[in-house]
Amino acid sequence: MQEDEIRQIVLKHYEQGFHCAESISRTIHELFPKQSGPVDKVASGFCGGIGRCREDVCGALSGGVIALGSMYGRERGDRNIDRLVALCAEFRRRFSEEFGTTVCKNVIENSKRMPGMTDCRDVTGRAAWILLRLIEEDSV
Repeated sequence: MQEDEIRQIVLKHYEQGFHCAESISRTIHELFPKQSGPVDKVASGFCGGIGRCREDVCGALSGGVIALGSMYGRERGDRNIDRLVALCAEFRRRFSEEFGTTVCKNVIENSKRMPGMTDCRDVTGRAAWILLRLIEEDSV
């Protein structure tokens, strides 16, 4: 899959009325349905940071962590989550490296100076691409 293809999936979710956290979470779940749990509603409160405050972690990053948790998380407290923790940390590192921050308003501000980026949809598309590559690398 190419980056523009994953962006199209993200865009489809935006067009259906979903925001950043919901769009990335739904996109990853579509791409990995056998590995994903039912978490569609969980991402809804993470729009614009948290509750649209724009002061907290970007919803695209939060949605990606939600997707990873549904794929690699545990169902019992005595199970090891080291793999999940490592993937979340690496996703956050790559996201921060790409956008220079993880704070919603600063991500949007920084992204506007990047080629081909104009708004939250573009950020979410790029975040989904980063996450897809990470998941694929982990699967090898």
